[in-house]
Amino acid sequence: MKTQNILFIPIIFLFISCGSKKPLLNEIPTNQPNVVQVIIPCTGENYNSDDENFRGSSSGLSPDQATAKKIALINAGQVLATDISATFTSLVRQY
Repeated sequence: MKTQNILFIPIIFLFISCGSKKPLLNEIPTNQPNVVQVIIPCTGENYNSDDENFRGSSSGLSPDQATAKKIALINAGQVLATDISATFTSLVRQY
């Protein structure tokens, strides 16, 4: 009986963990067949740099997801570098 209980518990966890998955991206269908509009996270007015924080977001396009992520990280880094450079330059000119 004890052996049956030990085997029964992992089987229960297996069925619980195989539940539905959440979508990774918000996709909105369009009028064109096989085309969807993807809403990119962390973009919009709430994610712009302000007086207290530097923020940068970007997207990358590539057939390979890993390459697209690398491109997006490079582009976001360039956005941050440009914002910091502009702020630093204006600060230096004021003094």
